Amino acid sequence: MEVIASCIDITERVESERRFQKMAQHSLTGVVIYNEEKILYTNPAACTILKEDITNQPMELSLQGSAPHFKNQLKLAKQSEKDFSTFEQKLLLHDGTMIDAKLSMTPIKYGGSPAIIVSFSDETKRRNAERTFEKAAKELKDVNYALNESSIVAITDCRGIIQFANDKFCEVSGYSKDELIGKNHQILNSGHHSKAFFQEMWKTIGSGETWRGEIRNQAKNGRLYWVHTTIVPFLSEDGTPYQYVAIRTDITERKNAEEALRISEEKLTYLAFHDPLTDLPNRRFYLKRLEELLEASHEKNQKLAVIYIDMDRFKSINDRFGHDEGDIVLKEFSQMVQSCLPEDVVFARQGGDEFTMIVPNLEAEEEAIQLVEKIVETLQSPIHRQHELTVSVGLSFYPKDGTTKDELMRFADHALYEAKRDGKNNYKVYTENMR
Repeated sequence: MEVIASCIDITERVESERRFQKMAQHSLTGVVIYNEEKILYTNPAACTILKEDITNQPMELSLQGSAPHFKNQLKLAKQSEKDFSTFEQKLLLHDGTMIDAKLSMTPIKYGGSPAIIVSFSDETKRRNAERTFEKAAKELKDVNYALNESSIVAITDCRGIIQFANDKFCEVSGYSKDELIGKNHQILNSGHHSKAFFQEMWKTIGSGETWRGEIRNQAKNGRLYWVHTTIVPFLSEDGTPYQYVAIRTDITERKNAEEALRISEEKLTYLAFHDPLTDLPNRRFYLKRLEELLEASHEKNQKLAVIYIDMDRFKSINDRFGHDEGDIVLKEFSQMVQSCLPEDVVFARQGGDEFTMIVPNLEAEEEAIQLVEKIVETLQSPIHRQHELTVSVGLSFYPKDGTTKDELMRFADHALYEAKRDGKNNYKVYTENMR
């Protein structure tokens, strides 16, 4: 019998594999070598990443869900004997956790047979950080989009020079970015706010604090608009502001509504205390003011006069010429009386052709009597359509005739009654014999 033997020197291959394993033992990158049957080699870094030593395990058990993919890679490696691109894949570990791995696969000869060497690293933390960053970046982008769509945004340097203006700023102000950048917000000054207002604002943000307030600006076309403004200072390491971010919201509609409401409330208040025909204070205002002036007269120890004025034969004007004519006479009458009065005198319409007056700050009763005589003299001039009017007047004085509004009004009304009944004198002063 003959025996034929052949020998192959594998010393170089064995030495090469030994050197490879020595290097792989100290590598921080996981290294796994496998063939169709099992895992041939696993370095310490791979064991750490995979949380187990999978050497000699069937690939189906050790790589679990990834095994079919790796089998396919092995098949391709045998056919092409070329390196494959680096790729990322999730690996399911034996404890059920999933990691993101970055892998690089290369076909090799190991132990004289075809195999695949896989080098990989755990990219889970990096990928989680990237996902967190991507989410934060998207959220920031969404916030920035929403902010730009709804708010006026400007960035200035520490001197207030505009360095950035968003589209909303340009839209509301009417200025282009080229017209705004390099300027300060003085370009929008409407003149509504005082110098002290802006000094206080700069004092706040200059100290590193956020300022909030409402500002009325003027657009390029002259339109006035209101903005709710928040100015946030950005501080350098030494705590001094190096730039300011201003976020503004257009509140013009709200401010206009508030102004309309204020005017409406003022008008209602005015109507509540004034006669709509003559525009004089009405009885409600008169009574309120009389109480106030009586209190002031008491404190200052001064005299005060209450005067009742009644137009004589006014009813005949209404009956003969109609109420429209009567209204004209009433308005002209009130204007003629007002022309005789000092500023501190209160002149009011009680109703119909009845009027009342308060004359405060009297040193002597004669002052009020002289005022009445002046009114009577003025009324001697014919009124509308040459109506000749006469009036009856009754006076009472604080504190001689009374100390309360009810007493003074009752006594002045009584004096007016006596003046009308007398018919020989235009005015009467309440006296003892009227009691």
